[in-house]
Amino acid sequence: MKEKRSLNVSFGKTGKGYVTPKLSLPKSDLEDMGITSENREINYYYDKENKQIILSK
Repeated sequence: MKEKRSLNVSFGKTGKGYVTPKLSLPKSDLEDMGITSENREINYYYDKENKQIILSK
């Protein structure tokens, strides 16, 4: 089942003045995917045609 959530991207400056975007994901969703502090590697895909980000385990 798909669940829609509205999330905000945070932007911060590094020590060298570069802007870095960050996105916080719901912990419950990460737990459901089996992502933990010890097992945290994910796959990131960006579909340019459909402007979609896809995360997978």
